[in-house]
Order: sequence, then structure tokens, then C-alpha cells
Amino acid sequence: MILLFFIFGLCMGSFYNVLAIRIPAGESLFTRSHCTACSRVLNAADLVPVFSYILLRGRCRYCGSRISGIYPAGELFTGLGFAACYVLFGFDIMLPIGLGIVSAASILSVRYLTKGAPSR
Repeated sequence: MILLFFIFGLCMGSFYNVLAIRIPAGESLFTRSHCTACSRVLNAADLVPVFSYILLRGRCRYCGSRISGIYPAGELFTGLGFAACYVLFGFDIMLPIGLGIVSAASILSVRYLTKGAPSR
């Protein structure tokens, strides 16, 4: 079960990266993922959380530009956080609360690291 929570967290972390980066930039959440340098649409093999980054050595498959390490860091943080919540709480009422806190922390951390602190 821990592995399932970890994998689920990796996938959710990938989605949270999209939320944290696209919403402040005014981009749509419903467009396909693309390279920020060459705008080429990424295929499914390029989007496997953490593992694609490692296999591609942190570079775009198409143009070779560097991919920010924030993407796999956000995914890994969320995956580890989800697994830790399961270890700490099991299937208790505290589990969804813990997952929500990890989710919010992940989104806010990636937002802060990519765009800086939100202005007032």
C-alpha cells in the first residue's frame, strides 16, 4: 500500500506542478504539456513523474534544453508526503487531512520556487 500511495503522490505531484505553474502564468489547464523552450507537445513517455526526468537526463527530448529540477522535486515531495501520510495515519479520518496538507504544501512550494512570493 505504501508504494501505491507513493506512486499516486508522484502523479498528483505532476498535476500540482501544472497548477502551480500554469495558473499564475494565465495558461490553460486543459492544453497538452509542452516544452517551455521549443513549445513541442510532449508524448506520454516524456510525462512519467520523476523517471522521465532521469531518463532524459533533465533535458527536452526534442530541443535538448534544460528542464527545471523543480518538476521532479515537486513530484518526489508529493510522493514521499503521500506515502508518509499513509504510514502515519493508515486508513484513518486523518489521512485525507494529511494528504490535503501535503497537496497544499506542494502547490505552494512549487509556486514560490518558480514565481517567487505572491504579491499583495
